[in-house]
Amino acid sequence: MTAHPVVLPEPAPASAKWIVDQLAKNPPQPCPAPTLANLAVLDRSEDTHDRADVVWLRDDSYLCLASISRVDGDLTTGFAYGSIQAYTAGRNPSTVGGLWQPSFFTVFPVDTGQVVLQGGGSRFGPLHQRTVDLGAGKAITVVQYRYAVPPTHDPGSSVVELPPKEDPDHPAELCPSVQEPCRLADVY
Repeated sequence: MTAHPVVLPEPAPASAKWIVDQLAKNPPQPCPAPTLANLAVLDRSEDTHDRADVVWLRDDSYLCLASISRVDGDLTTGFAYGSIQAYTAGRNPSTVGGLWQPSFFTVFPVDTGQVVLQGGGSRFGPLHQRTVDLGAGKAITVVQYRYAVPPTHDPGSSVVELPPKEDPDHPAELCPSVQEPCRLADVY
C-alpha cells in the first residue's frame, strides 16, 4: 500500500507559528518538521507560549504527536510517533510529556463524532479532539486530554503524586458517539 500526503482542510492558524518553530528545532527522525498546513492544534495556551498539544501527519499512514510545556522557565517538548494502524489498534492512550505535565492522546480509526468521558472522568479534562480525513473514505479522530488537577512533585525528589483515581473498579473511559468501543482514559 502506497502512502499519500494528507492535506488538512483547516490548517493551524497563524498564531500557532511559535509551535511550528518549537517543533522544527528537533523533530523526531521519522517525522518531518510540521508546517501550519499539516499541523492540527488540539490544545494550546491562548495568551502565552506555555503549552501546546498537537498532531501532524507524515502521510495517510503515519502520525506524529507532540506536547509542549513550560517547565522551570524553559519549553520542553515530548514526542510520540508511529503508524496510524498501531495507534488505532491500541486500547490505551499514549502518554507524551513526562510525569509532571503529561498529555494523553488516543486515536480512533473513524470519525467518532463527539467523544465523552465516562466513569471516573473528573480526574481528566477537558477533552480536545480533531478528526482528520485521510482520503479514500478513511478518517481518524485524535483525542487529547490532561489531568484536571496537575500532578504534584517535591522539587527535591523524583516522587510524583498523581491525582487520585475516583473508582478503581470503574475506570475512566473515552466513549465516542458512533458505534466504536470505548477506550481506557487512564494508564496509571
